[in-house]
Amino acid sequence: ATNVGGVSEVVNGNNGILIEKDFLPEDVAHKITEFSKSEMNTLNFRKNVRLDWENRFSAKKNYEIFYSELIKQL
Repeated sequence: ATNVGGVSEVVNGNNGILIEKDFLPEDVAHKITEFSKSEMNTLNFRKNVRLDWENRFSAKKNYEIFYSELIKQL
C-alpha cells in the first residue's frame, strides 16, 4: 500500500509492505522481489495477517467495544 493518510496505521511490517506516495515502477518491482523471497511469502505469515485483522479491524469486535464506550458516557 502507499504510505499516505492513515494507511500506515493499518499496513505495517506485520501485515504488508508500505511504499512511498511518489514511487517509481522499479520501486514496486523491488518490493515484489523482496516479498517473494521473504518470510511474508509463507502460509504462517498469511495466517498471522488474518489474526492481526481479526484483533484490530473486526467490525463485530470493534462495534462492541465502541458501544460499550458509548454506554459508559451515558
